[in-house]
Amino acid sequence: MPIDTPIPQILLTDIPTSHHINPCNQILSIMKYGVNRVTLVGNVGEVPRVSEKEGEAFVANFPLATNEFYKNKEGEEISKTEWHRIVVWNKAADIVKQHVKKGDALYVEGKITTNAWGNKHYSTEIVCDNFLFLSPRNVEEPIEA
Repeated sequence: MPIDTPIPQILLTDIPTSHHINPCNQILSIMKYGVNRVTLVGNVGEVPRVSEKEGEAFVANFPLATNEFYKNKEGEEISKTEWHRIVVWNKAADIVKQHVKKGDALYVEGKITTNAWGNKHYSTEIVCDNFLFLSPRNVEEPIEA
């Protein structure tokens, strides 16, 4: 192709596929159903509390601290800690029971849920569906999924 020949533009809608969806329809679909997705990186604040059913871990709960740093008007660095209630179910709860300790750094993915009870009492939790250990592990302490 000669240098002065213009490069043709290809639009996403020009690409033929068997399951082609117009990008505008994708955006409208997301708007219709919404997105409830959370990603956190932080440190475990307490030893996880695990409830068991028939001898197997059923649900694990623990607080996760995330930190934000910013500078105030005087230029001083300020640290703000936000605490999140993490809930992990089933097999993942068993992994939490066996391996997660206070102070561990974790990457957590999940969704926000809010529980209400009584008159104006609310609790917001992160229901975790995926997590990764970020703290170094002892070689003698393998993690099995």
